[in-house]
Amino acid sequence: MALVRILSLGDPSLLNWILPQLDIQVVFESPNLQQPRVQLSLAQQLGYDLGTLTEVKLTWLAELGIDGVSRDPAWRRVPADDAATASRPAGAVPGGGRG
Repeated sequence: MALVRILSLGDPSLLNWILPQLDIQVVFESPNLQQPRVQLSLAQQLGYDLGTLTEVKLTWLAELGIDGVSRDPAWRRVPADDAATASRPAGAVPGGGRG
């Protein structure tokens, strides 16, 4: 399987190239991906650069069972309306007073 070969090379650019071309369901049905060492390698390489192909990589990580990443507040996008609230210290309220 091409994905396993790419993982063995450890080249993030090759992984970024092949991920969008693969059918995630077919890949995860493959006996090659049932091996824990292959799953670990995939998880490590997916997490190496989450700034590139973020949504694709988070989908793959979720399929691996590592879906806590998508719930991590650091990965959530803060809507513009909530930006001021997000940067405010806990317990602070608009206008400078404390709640």
